[in-house]
Amino acid sequence: MYSSSVKMYPRVDNNVFSLTLAKNKQFFPDKLPDKLVRIGLRDDIGLDKDVDGTAYTDSPFYGIPDISQKGSNPFIGEVSTRKQIGNSGGYSSVTTNQVSYKQTRLNVYETTPFESQLDIYYETGTSGLISELNTFIANSASQYAAVSVGDFTFIGNEDDNPGSNLSTTFFPVNSAGVDISGTNMTGQIISVVNAIGIDVTSQFDLYRDGTTFDYNIRSAAGQYFVFDNASFNKNNYKFIIRFTDTTIDTVINDVIINFPNQLSNAKPTFVGSSPFAPSGTFLENTTDSSATNIQVLDGKNGTASTDPDSYKRQLYWTVDLVEFYWVGKPDGPEWTTYPNYAQYFRVFKDTFAQTHDQIAETLQYYNGLICLDVNVVSKRGWYEYERRTNTDFRVHLRLYDANGSGLRTTARVDFTLTRNDE
Repeated sequence: MYSSSVKMYPRVDNNVFSLTLAKNKQFFPDKLPDKLVRIGLRDDIGLDKDVDGTAYTDSPFYGIPDISQKGSNPFIGEVSTRKQIGNSGGYSSVTTNQVSYKQTRLNVYETTPFESQLDIYYETGTSGLISELNTFIANSASQYAAVSVGDFTFIGNEDDNPGSNLSTTFFPVNSAGVDISGTNMTGQIISVVNAIGIDVTSQFDLYRDGTTFDYNIRSAAGQYFVFDNASFNKNNYKFIIRFTDTTIDTVINDVIINFPNQLSNAKPTFVGSSPFAPSGTFLENTTDSSATNIQVLDGKNGTASTDPDSYKRQLYWTVDLVEFYWVGKPDGPEWTTYPNYAQYFRVFKDTFAQTHDQIAETLQYYNGLICLDVNVVSKRGWYEYERRTNTDFRVHLRLYDANGSGLRTTARVDFTLTRNDE
């Protein structure tokens, strides 16, 4: 792995795959360059595992093959960017036009130019001077007409409140790339549509700073966002902003800020702290076929909304692992996987126990669950029924949002199962 400080300038961007249409577009970089900060093999720089430390089985990177294929551990340059370029990794897209390692298109970065040691000569025409051409170009379009914006990056997140900045501070620029914001320039959001063509203009406001005259896109009053399994398209936006300048004449231009402007997912959370230690006595019951409640959970997705229909949307809990404390293990006491734990534990919707009943959030065990002889030194002795003892359990849970296509968090519930000879 090697460190680097090479300055890089993005020039061509493409994040949509099409077999028939030209989707490449010019990229307008920030005033400062991006930097290549390190180079190394994918595995060496830690990009072979997901956020939970689990090794990838399928490549999440748009330019890298699946792990089973040749070339799956290439050299990767990590670029510190000033603005988003290309696709944001990690989303489970439901569309077929997303750039991937199988569907690639041209993107271009330039490095800082260097002085060539070769003698290179350029032949030029004799019809005029470059300075005259530049003057003609400048005069042919109004210097007060906005044709694009500078320093714009969409930073909207699921956990933003109404009135939050959803973009970096930006400004209108003319055809010469000059910042033309000022007292005589005003802006107005004309249209916002998402990637499935729905008009969502009412969800956004345009704010202008009264001192710098720069702009921010903000969430409208009362507007909250929820990242779900349709958000890759539903919460990906194209903005049209109308800039009007009255310095000399009234000059009106509409500027399109095209896709992708993708809402980010916020990690789900839960009320209380893990590990949970529920109170009460939890008894074996080998005759009753019902289940016993252990812990009522209360998960929330990343939205800032206080409406349960929003913050419970597309959440679900899973039991990932159940362990018991094996005291007599020959090489020392250790938490050990309880055999066939999936048959005995579940997260159920108990509408009487839960405060909110939108999703299943009550951890239960079936009453066929029995204690083990935790003092025995051999696994074969665990099920000596007459020697079984009170057994300490740890139940590992995982909370998913966006129906499993978004982020996740973990929790644990600790309890003791008490021997019951009745």
